[in-house]
Amino acid sequence: MDAQSVTQKGLEIETVRRFADVLGVDGWAIVFGVEMNSVDFALACAENKASSILLIALRRFNRKSGKDIARLDQRSLLLLFTRMLGEISVKAREYDADLEDWMFDETLNGDADDSDDDDQP
Repeated sequence: MDAQSVTQKGLEIETVRRFADVLGVDGWAIVFGVEMNSVDFALACAENKASSILLIALRRFNRKSGKDIARLDQRSLLLLFTRMLGEISVKAREYDADLEDWMFDETLNGDADDSDDDDQP
């Protein structure tokens, strides 16, 4: 079956991809969002293209060692995928903390160096 003719929950995949290209967002995020019944997921992945990147990673895995996945049971796969996705949340929190540190770093706003200038006429 051709990927362009695949219909999922009434969605023409190729139509969604063209629509997403026009908007500059992740078409696969829209498809996954529909499948998961989650507009929030589609919006969260729209700009960073997380769903497309996930598919790229799966394609790379498949090329290198795709048969390995068949040797694992469902429980192991769920645990591994859950751990992997949990790492995304950890990374996002680390990113937020680093960004907050940067935003409140007084050495970056120039106030520390300019404080002597305030005393001069």
